[in-house]
Amino acid sequence: MLGIMTESQKKLLLKGTKKILIVDDTHSITQYKNMRLLNILTSDENIKGWPVAQLMSNSMTSDVVETFFKALKMKIEEEGDTLTINSVITDDDPALINGINRAMQVTIPHILCQWHLDKNLKKNLQSKCEGSQYDEIYTDLKTIIQSVSIEEGDALINGFLKKYESAAKEFVQYMCTHYFERKEKWALCHRKFLGHGNINTTVHVESFHNRLKKVYFNRIRNKRMDDLLDILLTVEKDDYASRARATLLGSTSKLSQPHNDGLLLPDDAIEMVMDDLWTIKSRNEEHHVQKLVAYCVQDLCFEKCSSLSCLNLFSIKQ
Repeated sequence: MLGIMTESQKKLLLKGTKKILIVDDTHSITQYKNMRLLNILTSDENIKGWPVAQLMSNSMTSDVVETFFKALKMKIEEEGDTLTINSVITDDDPALINGINRAMQVTIPHILCQWHLDKNLKKNLQSKCEGSQYDEIYTDLKTIIQSVSIEEGDALINGFLKKYESAAKEFVQYMCTHYFERKEKWALCHRKFLGHGNINTTVHVESFHNRLKKVYFNRIRNKRMDDLLDILLTVEKDDYASRARATLLGSTSKLSQPHNDGLLLPDDAIEMVMDDLWTIKSRNEEHHVQKLVAYCVQDLCFEKCSSLSCLNLFSIKQ
């Protein structure tokens, strides 16, 4: 195990934990098949994600995650600060949140990534339901996920169970076993007062994984652990410089070309997953776009932005 956190990252971590930690791990980072990289990100005031701590390990069990977070907590407390986590978002791997909870010795509010949730629901709908039932059940599930209140959500779940307990018995059993008993993790009505910065997917950390492998690895699997460490520190150096430039110059948009390319996409290439989440199919790739905020936080943004007025309103995962 090897964990890293720079002084600059520590400051971002302490600030970001007031809202949410975005946690996920990835593979194919060295020649060793079992080697994994755990990345912890926070979101800044512009809803841009930054890595704040990373762990390299040949396994990612709850014990490993617990040890890492204990080390982070101890290091922060040694320097006179306190690590308090408002909430955590992950995919549906229980090892991550279980390890974090044990390390922090509290039960931290935990929510599931909406994109991973949608992917799992679609997969199990296809395997556990008749094809003719798919669209109707999927629409009902989306209605439950986006319910406006806890009372409405509970009523919708009860209605769902009555409607499909006989017609889609296997899928209903799956939902009861895996989701309906922990609806506070995935139903959006339970997040209204969480103070999580409207972060409902792990798109920030997924985008970082793509950036790491595409830009810094050049899509070639890195062979050595010391090279991986050097690359991660280079990424942090680049990120630090990027934040410094933004502080001095202000945020400027470089999204004109992707914006123009998006206008050329055919309508059938875009699928709405939720009110604020879309899947975009392009050639052999699939991208996911999340709406992060409803409107620009800058007054008269059209006068300040160099080209587009929608910087940081949306985030793209490749």
